[in-house]
Amino acid sequence: MGYKIAVVKTLVLFFCVVICSEEAFSQKMVLDLRLDGRGTDYNSAAEADGRRDYYKFYLQTARLNLSDTLFEDISYRVRWRLSGRNQGNVTKRDSTNLGLDLAYVTVKTAPAFTVTVGKFLSEVGGYEGALSGPEIYFLSEANGGTSYLNNGVHLTGADVNVYYTGAKLTWLPPNQYLAFHIANNNTAVGRNESFAVDAGDSLDNGTFDQDRSIVGLVYNNSALLGPAVQTLMSVHYSNPGQGTNEALYLALGGQFTFDQWMIQADLLQDRFKSKNLTAVYDDSISSLVLGLQYKLQETTTLQLRLYESQEVLGGSPDATNRYHDAGLIWEHYRINNNKVRYHFAYFYRAMDSDISGSSQRTEQDIIVGVRIMTDIFRAFEKKPETL
Repeated sequence: MGYKIAVVKTLVLFFCVVICSEEAFSQKMVLDLRLDGRGTDYNSAAEADGRRDYYKFYLQTARLNLSDTLFEDISYRVRWRLSGRNQGNVTKRDSTNLGLDLAYVTVKTAPAFTVTVGKFLSEVGGYEGALSGPEIYFLSEANGGTSYLNNGVHLTGADVNVYYTGAKLTWLPPNQYLAFHIANNNTAVGRNESFAVDAGDSLDNGTFDQDRSIVGLVYNNSALLGPAVQTLMSVHYSNPGQGTNEALYLALGGQFTFDQWMIQADLLQDRFKSKNLTAVYDDSISSLVLGLQYKLQETTTLQLRLYESQEVLGGSPDATNRYHDAGLIWEHYRINNNKVRYHFAYFYRAMDSDISGSSQRTEQDIIVGVRIMTDIFRAFEKKPETL
C-alpha cells in the first residue's frame, strides 16, 4: 500500500514539474475574443420584402488557437471556434465539426518547400479573403458578403469555403509564395437552393464518391517591385457530383504600402454551374474591392472600403443584381501590443435588380466593439502588463 502511495506521489510530482516547466509553455495558446454591438436599418423597399431593423450584442469572434514548432522542420496549428452557427454539425467527409477552423501539420521538406496536411485556409478571395476573422466587418458579394438584401434566389453567402481539409504543397523563394492545394469539397455550390440531387457533403448509397475535390493555385509576389508592392493571384476549381455542379473562383489583387498608407485592390470572379432534374443554371458573381488604410498613430488606424458587385443568375430570362457598398472603420489599440482593441464601423449597402417592378433596397450597419487577445500559457509566467 505504501509503495502504491509513493508511486502516485511521484507521478503527481512529475506532472507538476512538466506542467510548470518552461518546455510546457513553449507552445502558444491564444484566446481571441471580439464582442460587438450592432444596429441594422433597412429602407422601406427591403422591409416590404420581409427585412426588419434589429439591434443585438454578440460574439463576432471567440476562438482558441494552439500552435507550436515540434522540430526545426515540423510545426502544427489547431484552432477551435467557440462562436458561430451550426457548431455541432459534423462534416462527414473529414469527420470534423464546423467549430474546428484549423488542424494541420506542416513539414519542411527542403529549404524552400513545405507540405501541409489537415484542415487549413483555402486562400480563396484575394487580399480581402486573407483577412482574419476579427478584422472582418463586412465582405464583398463575391466573398459571401450578404444575402440579407435579397429574399429570392441568390448566390452570395453560401459558396466560398474559407477552410477545407486536404494537402498543400508550398514553394517559398525570397519574397514569393506559391501554393498548390487539393482538398475535400462540398457538392452544394451555386444558388441558395439545393439543385444538386446529391447536394451537401453526403454519402451516396453508403459510400463516398471519389470526385469531391477542389484544386487551387495561389501566388503572391513582393519581389518584382520591392516589398512595398505586392501582387496576389489565385484560381480554385471544382467539378463535384460527376458534372452535377461546377465552381470556379478567380482572384487578382494588388497591395501598395508607403509611410502610413496602405492601398489594396481585388478583382474577384466566381462562376457556378448547377443543375437539378429539369434545368441547368450558369451563374456568376464578380466584385471590385478597393481599400484605403491610414495609420493616424502607432495605435490608431482609419480604413475606407468600397465595393462594386454584379450577380448574374442564368435563366429564362437572366436576372442581374447590382450592389454598391461602402464602409468606414476606426480601430484603436489600448497599447501598442495588439492585446486590446476598440473599434467602430459604419457600412452602407444598396442593391438594384433588373427584375421588373423592383425598387432599390438599402441596408445600414453600425458596429461598436472591443477585441481582446492574449496568450493563455504566458499568463502563468509573468504578471499581465498594465493596460
